[in-house]
Amino acid sequence: MIEVSENEDFTYSVTVMGVFLGEFRELTPKDLYFVEALKKEHGDDLPETEFLMEMISRLSECDMETVLDLPVQTFRVLVRWFTKEVLEGKVMTVYQWLEIAFHLCKQRWDESVEWLETLPMSKVLTMVDIMSKFAERQSSEMKKSTRRK
Repeated sequence: MIEVSENEDFTYSVTVMGVFLGEFRELTPKDLYFVEALKKEHGDDLPETEFLMEMISRLSECDMETVLDLPVQTFRVLVRWFTKEVLEGKVMTVYQWLEIAFHLCKQRWDESVEWLETLPMSKVLTMVDIMSKFAERQSSEMKKSTRRK
């Protein structure tokens, strides 16, 4: 029902029921500002479907009329895929993002927050994982050297 191919540039080519919908790009930290603005504008009154449509519109080249004309079952498949692969575990508050950016910059990635904001979230989260493992190893080595003395 849905065919997705991952491209080298962190985009996905999506075909649903034989209809090519277009390219979807990964969420980037810059998109988190958009999410926060949406939430501020609508508060808790923003229905999830409307939020998802806003995000699909923002992260894809899809003709939204084509998306809206999809049969309900097909639309559900698209939304399920989009939620799981593009959004899940990657949406956070701007404060959380800036906290992560601060720690990444502090760990000598030698780049600015502006550069980090252009990266796909999968890359940013991988950098966070690397930083955490490095910190764990350093902590473990410090404990070992303290015990030896």
